[in-house]
Amino acid sequence: DYVEKQSIQLGEMLARKTARYMIAAWEVRSGRIKDAASASRDHKLDQEILERWIHYLKEPERDHPYLKAWDESMARGGAGVTLEQVKRLAGQFQDLAVSVFEEKNTIDDRNYVLLGGAKGVKDMAKRQFTNIESLEPDKFYLWRDLASEPYTKSGQAFRGGTYYYGNAPPTRGAEDAPEEPAKKKDIARFLRGEWRDRLEAMRAELDALKEALPPEYPYLHALRDTDKPANLKVAIRGDYQNQGAEAPRRFLRVLCEGEPPVFTRGSGRLALAEAIASPKNTLTARVMVNRVWLWHFGHGIVPSPSNFGQLGERPSHPELLDYLAARFVESGWSVKALHREIMLSAAYASSSEESAENRAKDPDNRLLWRANLSLRLDAETLRDALLAVSGRLDRTMGGPPAPLDDDFRRRAVYGYVGRTNPNPTMTLFDFPNPTMTAERRAVTVGPLQRLYFLNSTFVSQAANALADRLSGERGATDPDKIKRAYRLIFGRPPTEQEAELGLRFLAGGSWAQYAQVLLSSAEFSSVN
Repeated sequence: DYVEKQSIQLGEMLARKTARYMIAAWEVRSGRIKDAASASRDHKLDQEILERWIHYLKEPERDHPYLKAWDESMARGGAGVTLEQVKRLAGQFQDLAVSVFEEKNTIDDRNYVLLGGAKGVKDMAKRQFTNIESLEPDKFYLWRDLASEPYTKSGQAFRGGTYYYGNAPPTRGAEDAPEEPAKKKDIARFLRGEWRDRLEAMRAELDALKEALPPEYPYLHALRDTDKPANLKVAIRGDYQNQGAEAPRRFLRVLCEGEPPVFTRGSGRLALAEAIASPKNTLTARVMVNRVWLWHFGHGIVPSPSNFGQLGERPSHPELLDYLAARFVESGWSVKALHREIMLSAAYASSSEESAENRAKDPDNRLLWRANLSLRLDAETLRDALLAVSGRLDRTMGGPPAPLDDDFRRRAVYGYVGRTNPNPTMTLFDFPNPTMTAERRAVTVGPLQRLYFLNSTFVSQAANALADRLSGERGATDPDKIKRAYRLIFGRPPTEQEAELGLRFLAGGSWAQYAQVLLSSAEFSSVN
């Protein structure tokens, strides 16, 4: 709490120097001064805070409108803008920032009284049921950008205010943001006298308490069978209060040849697992093979993947299903070997060329006379593809899951899946309900999916990174970069018409905008 309070007071003090930081940032950006180090010396400013301001003023989007006039003046590198204009705009923004800090303090004081002091302020239940005051949204976002701690909320990550020097570490992401050495992030370098002495004393006490802690020991979640396992009785019509005969612990009779043996080892969990994955139980292998086939081709050999019974649909190629199931078991249940066998087949490599005669006989392509025309990427693959083509994909393997926010750059398989609060972006692209089993992915097409590509911070970051990747190739002309973009995004060269359209677009737009257009195309989000 002490550091957070000092950070807020520091932010209030630095807010009165905002204009000086903005002017220095403009001089660096416009080339009047070589770099932030030189500008901080000339203007007697803190270099690290100036670097934060340079980065903040370069951001393409903000949640408040108060820098709109500044951004319009700085468009195209700020050409034609005079120092007097910059001073005027910076001064106006500083006056607004100071007034917002003062208004925030006034509101906080009134809320302190409404909530009954410090204890009430920390009581989340009381805050929820008390009609407390707050800044209007635009002013709050301005205050947040200057003084708030970092946070991640609803998949959106905020790195931390330009004047924030509290305890919370910056959020992941904003990879183009300046890297700050630990000593620069420390608020102690701004404190003097007894304020600094008090902070150092508290930190020394905290270090001593940490040293006194016993070493952390490794642990593993485990499940142990009960000492005396017991059979359960059948619940008649699913009613646990209407008990029927006792049911011995054993495998399903319908899947066995003859009477299944009774499980005698412990509760029977291990024996049940062994029976399910037994080579004698051909149903498991058939179901697994069919699921993998469905993933590759868009529909299974058995169209009803969760129903192989009398009410399910008949397989289109029963001998093929049995062959793949047998090969799957022979390979030691290797899913990798199964993928390899399917993907090396003529069916997988077939053309999507149309045939009127074949379509008349088999309009649903059940007999696989051609490849399916298009399969849309699932939510995870689409996210990974955006990271890969932009050069931002972190290929590190293993480790614990993390929230799938905009700044998470590893493959989606390492993302955290919340059962009660699934990621909204994943859900938008048909990620199944994690509280239920799903035999296949639903494929929907809606306007919100297209709007995501236009308005998403994640897509904007990918487009900017892809533009930087293309611009980083020395000596490459615009036509060369367009060809490179098509190779990266679509795996093919552009047609003459596409190349011409790209050049015409770039005549009035930026490379980041062009990259976002290509990433928003239906061709990128589907496999053809």
